[in-house]
Amino acid sequence: MSGRYIKPLCGVMVLLVLLALLSGCAKGGDGIENTQEPMKQKIVFFGDSITYMGDWESYFEGYDVTNLGVSGDKVQSLIDRIEDLYAEKPTKLFIMVGVNDILSGFDTKDVIADWRTLLELIEEHLPDCRVYVQSVLPVSRDYPNSSEIIRFNADLKALCDERGLDYIDLFPLYRDKSGYLMNGFTKDGLHLTPEAYGLWVEEIRKLVEE
Repeated sequence: MSGRYIKPLCGVMVLLVLLALLSGCAKGGDGIENTQEPMKQKIVFFGDSITYMGDWESYFEGYDVTNLGVSGDKVQSLIDRIEDLYAEKPTKLFIMVGVNDILSGFDTKDVIADWRTLLELIEEHLPDCRVYVQSVLPVSRDYPNSSEIIRFNADLKALCDERGLDYIDLFPLYRDKSGYLMNGFTKDGLHLTPEAYGLWVEEIRKLVEE
């Protein structure tokens, strides 16, 4: 081959090699095209009026968040409408419920039994969902049976430990020295002010965003 063709030919070969390398980088280090998008998290908040009144979509802007809180709900209420939860197909689930059961005078053992049923249903139908069980918050001393919340939360944590679930203890964030809801966090002794939700949000932010 004449020497005058060597340099152009070498240049073409170098260009082909570079194109091959760039193609491999676009497809991934192993040269296999990656057609999968990162998994999109679906986050659901499930509970009673205390969940319902939280502006979760705003708190976690940019995330796919659904608020399934309903005012007045008890644990059995969540069981009754659990099909709504299944339809959302959450990858992360934050549950808080039980205060209405306690304030209505239900026996703690019965409420925990309902909680057990609720968790069994979730584990059966949403096996890939990461479940975060949140403690019941304190209420003012004016509510009947308010002192039962601490014992209930201890039993709920024990249930979570038994089932290997994440338990988030939010109770200390809002309690006063006597174990009741601090006046500055509420206007009715039960529900949180909009500003009070900030403590809750910061407590779970890493869990939502990880």
